[in-house]
Amino acid sequence: DGGEDPSSSIGYTFVGTYADIRALSGNVTVAYCTGRNTPGDGGEGLFELVPGSTLTDDDGTILTNTSGSMVWRRIVDGFLDPRWYGVTYNALVTQNTYVTVALRASAALKIPLRINGQTYITSNVTVPQYASICGTGSFVSGTNICVTFASGSNLLPGTTSLFGQNITASIDPSAAQNINVTLFADISDDDVLTKFLASPAGSEQLLVVDRTLNVASQTISTDNPITFANQAKISATGSGAMGISMPNIVLPDVPYQIFDFVRTNT
Repeated sequence: DGGEDPSSSIGYTFVGTYADIRALSGNVTVAYCTGRNTPGDGGEGLFELVPGSTLTDDDGTILTNTSGSMVWRRIVDGFLDPRWYGVTYNALVTQNTYVTVALRASAALKIPLRINGQTYITSNVTVPQYASICGTGSFVSGTNICVTFASGSNLLPGTTSLFGQNITASIDPSAAQNINVTLFADISDDDVLTKFLASPAGSEQLLVVDRTLNVASQTISTDNPITFANQAKISATGSGAMGISMPNIVLPDVPYQIFDFVRTNT
């Protein structure tokens, strides 16, 4: 009949977007938002009013009215979602601004940012101190871009494929002592191997080949300790010369063939 939503009289309501949350007033103390800008866009979630709070709006986890007198805090279940902060997965326009905001929130709240989709960026990204990343999604780009894990950041175990097409990595030892090859994805395993070997920022970080790489003839060189897991190996084909310089190989607990060279005559 156009009257007030009856749910508001008992403390909760449903709203459409962040703008609607910021405009709430009255007796509502809990609100379910159906999306950031449109319903179902990844920004959906439950928010609670925090009376007397001085928290500032971070455009994803904390939302406030214009004066800042009403503070709404998202109820978070262990991880932050970059879509809360404006990231659109699988977009072909840059997501750098939104990624930066999401990483800033991860650092401030000390809650991991879980990336589970393809995130397109066009300039370098730094994961700052206290921020952390996990998930099965990828950063990708049309040009060569570096994602740096700074001192005091955290690249969580179990993360895969984070450094996707045209994305290189610089990983501080405090962020990850072990660097798995499954963190990397690209058009070819040659690209993956090159990025993997170049990613440690410290000489003592352990490189872990945890899936088989099928590469063409190339020079394979690292002074970092390197080991093999899951019976993975480096399988090389081609007619050119192979160069291998791995003075610090840590052999697997169960020995097996870790290199496989299939020569091709041309």
